Amino acid sequence: MIRLGNASAPKWFGLRAANVDAYVDQLISFGASSTELVLHHGPSDERNERVHIQEHDWDTVASAFQARNLHCNLHASLAPAFSLRRWAFEPRRLQAVYRPLLRFGAELVQRYGTSRVLVLHAANAKEKATEQNAQATAEFLEWALEESTALGGGLHCSIELRHDGELTRERFDTDRAMLKRFVASVGDERVGICWDIGNDLQQSMLYKVAAFPPDHSFFSVVNHVHAHGRSAYGDMHNPLGPTDVNVIQYLEALAAANYSGSVTLEIRYRLAAAQGNPMEVLGRSYRLASDALGLQRSAFPNDE
Repeated sequence: MIRLGNASAPKWFGLRAANVDAYVDQLISFGASSTELVLHHGPSDERNERVHIQEHDWDTVASAFQARNLHCNLHASLAPAFSLRRWAFEPRRLQAVYRPLLRFGAELVQRYGTSRVLVLHAANAKEKATEQNAQATAEFLEWALEESTALGGGLHCSIELRHDGELTRERFDTDRAMLKRFVASVGDERVGICWDIGNDLQQSMLYKVAAFPPDHSFFSVVNHVHAHGRSAYGDMHNPLGPTDVNVIQYLEALAAANYSGSVTLEIRYRLAAAQGNPMEVLGRSYRLASDALGLQRSAFPNDE
């Protein structure tokens, strides 16, 4: 069964954990059954706090979702301190940064009894060869999964398919085939691909090639999905709209492949707000995604 949700940046609930319950109620009215929390700890600033759940709120926010049976998946912080590029020159410091995330993931598994996905960005240092970036990522995953096992297990890792405007040769995480080969080389069923549909389509546009859905061999190694629209001005993480035909087509292909996992709508609050009431705009994105995935239609918002 596909779980549908959105990335719950604190901006969506007014930057206050006290507002999470009301926010969860609205998501349930859209048909949500999951969410994705971007976890951060350590030094922060106002911009970081709009996107990331800070450590002191991890448990409060996750518990609010789980109390209403919304499955919580996790995404590593986007801050430089969490970049897997660090593995090549300071692995111990990177391990120290990730231990709290792995520990929290283990706590969710133990408390609620189902596995969790932790989404990660692969090492992508421009000064390193593709093979070196892949090796650093593989070594980090080996350590992280050993650590997770020691904490009780149940955590799966998902390497995100990303886009790169510079078409950097040293990247292996922007190409479907290369990322699929990487996952196969790791050879652990707990490691898969986070298929970011928006990034996939953006990369097709950058390479000026026709966009087409993946085949079943690719879907077989996907263990998490991100979906979002793209505005006429090129804004990524836009709400889904009727013009996002390829995104809808890709979601339909995902459902046809009998995917069983979570689909996260990665929609930025400011881009939703630019189109009207942000929660109503988010609700319309849920409606489009639900229809494409063959899920039960939400009664909100009423757009008939």
